[in-house]
Amino acid sequence: MHAEESALTAPSLSSSQVSPRAQWRNTFQPWGEALLAVLPIYLVTRLVLFIVTYLGGVLFPLPNGSNFALSGNSILYTWYHWDALREVSLATQGYTDISTTGFFPLYPALVRTLHSLFHLDPLVLGMLLSNLAFLYALLVLYKLSEENFDRTLARRSVLYLTIFPTALLCSTATSLSLFLALTFSSLYCLRRGSWWLAGLFGALAALTDGSGCLLWPVFLYEFFSQLRLHPSWQQRNYLALSRELVPISASLLIPLGWGVYAYALQKQFQDTFAFLHPQNGEQFSAPWSSVGNLFGQIFHNSLYTSANTHSLFELSLLLFALTLLVLCCIGPWRFQRKDGSLILSGFLFLLTALSFPHLPNALTNVFDPLPSLQASILGAVMIFVLLARLGKFSWLHHSYLLCAFPLQIFLVCQLLTNHWAF
Repeated sequence: MHAEESALTAPSLSSSQVSPRAQWRNTFQPWGEALLAVLPIYLVTRLVLFIVTYLGGVLFPLPNGSNFALSGNSILYTWYHWDALREVSLATQGYTDISTTGFFPLYPALVRTLHSLFHLDPLVLGMLLSNLAFLYALLVLYKLSEENFDRTLARRSVLYLTIFPTALLCSTATSLSLFLALTFSSLYCLRRGSWWLAGLFGALAALTDGSGCLLWPVFLYEFFSQLRLHPSWQQRNYLALSRELVPISASLLIPLGWGVYAYALQKQFQDTFAFLHPQNGEQFSAPWSSVGNLFGQIFHNSLYTSANTHSLFELSLLLFALTLLVLCCIGPWRFQRKDGSLILSGFLFLLTALSFPHLPNALTNVFDPLPSLQASILGAVMIFVLLARLGKFSWLHHSYLLCAFPLQIFLVCQLLTNHWAF
């Protein structure tokens, strides 16, 4: 009996005697291992983008055999197009016009803060911030995939997201990388039941991009999914259950992010929801209408037009995303019910891209029906997790590698020459 008691009490004694240093090591060691797994993929792809930027930045503007010397700054500014123009302008000048309110304030505010501290070029600071945020997003994606699935799948998820064609946007001076970092962090905390951290990250995501508010229904879905497994739910112990409901108040932090921005807009422009108005390019469109416009462009224009290349590319993205999200729910590769919140977030991001297909503060381009899809698809984490699961088939793995990264490099060249509309 005494032997049994000592055996039972030994673990508790040893756990209570763990030093704070050991506790810190146990906490951060898994993250260090995750960083070592992610870093090679990240660094190699950044090196490739750097080389392409150097070669393209020098060779594209100059004729063959030219001895004219460009400046490093002029090469860097080949990335200064589209949303980067508006984000950097907001960081340096603020919201001087109501038409810019479609861009949410957290990213420009961070760039402005860094500029006031280091007095460097805002474009440089914006790109550094985006690339560091993307590294953190990959790190959280790895941990999310590893803890919910397995390590091999986590590595492939990170690789597949990093080389995805439109992932080049995560290197530009835009809010996308920061949004992904905060969104993945919120999803990771949700899966771990860290409700207040999930709400905080969700609020910051909502301050970074309007679609961050989609994390609110995802929060509620995950909360009640975990609550259903609690003994008090199964035993109908309503007193105990009421105590378990307290953390749901953390979900209110997410729409609070919108509320903070809306309050600031009311103070400056006397318009609480200015970011939803048509002059920002954020016109609502029924999802089926957006899809109809997409097919209309394809069938009413020549195959050999700039408009149709955009339309066909975005149709490919849409079919790719829809197919993988559906396969997450049905078929031999479907995920378990416990992963429902991650799948739901993917569908919501896709639905938002179809409902608000055009970019903020940009004229509606009838020749580019779904430009917002190019960024939104990156937030649908389960697309890349399922793709990683399918990556166990070597033919699919190698096919993806041979198609995705070269296409990303091509789009980088298009961006450097200010041709592709992002």
